[in-house]
Amino acid sequence: MLNSEISKSLEKNAFMAVGAWIGMIVITIASLTIAYMNMHTVLFKVNRRVQSMKEKMDMAEKLMGERKFPDELLGLLSNVLKIDKEADEAMTQSKMVGL
Repeated sequence: MLNSEISKSLEKNAFMAVGAWIGMIVITIASLTIAYMNMHTVLFKVNRRVQSMKEKMDMAEKLMGERKFPDELLGLLSNVLKIDKEADEAMTQSKMVGL
């Protein structure tokens, strides 16, 4: 009689232990899945921002490369206004490098 009660108690505890282990495994898998999805979401947002920034930088470089006035006209304007075009160009380049 005592043996059967101990056996039932052990069996009940074994089922509870197995249930607890299964619950922990399910929670772990769910946590890893959520972390994986969040990681991909963050990486996607970062990738999209980097692409947007790259497009903006490419556009800015393209616009900086195109001059509104040809060099000859700039030379004439610098002569008329008594401006040293080369010094201004060097200063502009040094400021752009600092950005």
